[in-house]
Amino acid sequence: MTLNFQRLVSPRPLARASRSPLPHSAYTLPELMVSMALMVLVTFALMYTNLFGAKMAELTAAKLTVSQQGRHMLGRLASEIRAAKTVQIGTVSSNVFAAVAAGSLQQGGAVRIYESTNSASYICYYHDSSTRTLRRSVNAIATGMLIAEDVTNSIVFIGQDDIGTTLNGLQANPVVQVSLEFSHDLYGNPGNEAQRLQSRVARRVL
Repeated sequence: MTLNFQRLVSPRPLARASRSPLPHSAYTLPELMVSMALMVLVTFALMYTNLFGAKMAELTAAKLTVSQQGRHMLGRLASEIRAAKTVQIGTVSSNVFAAVAAGSLQQGGAVRIYESTNSASYICYYHDSSTRTLRRSVNAIATGMLIAEDVTNSIVFIGQDDIGTTLNGLQANPVVQVSLEFSHDLYGNPGNEAQRLQSRVARRVL
């Protein structure tokens, strides 16, 4: 009988996989300074964009207000001049209208419109320099109604001929040029935004 002897070999323990140390996640000082600088720049850019948008919105609102006032006033004035019997250009002082003399340039801050031959019945548009407003009155200048605000030019109405030359005397049917210059105060800065409206209208000859 044959006996076989086998050598029992105990299995070797598996070597554990070596773990590499975790990388460091902290920023260096230069990286931190660059990140902070970028964050400050982005913050200032957002603030400037917001302020610019607010300024543009206020500017647009002011222009729309002027355009609305101007269209309403010019449309009403044009219809009244077309239907008038007589138109006089002059000035208003102490609630008294004074027409421009015959030998002077036909220009001033007021216009008086007679719808009939009745001299007591008239419509007057005039510029009030103390309040920078344009007002409209009927038969009594002291009761003038506000038409437009922030009007800076004192010569609003100019009598012209057909080719646009300012008249140096009275004419039966002058062309009336209406010019309105507006100045707005934005962000506390007086008069930093200006706008101008202009129109020409003549009396309808019947």
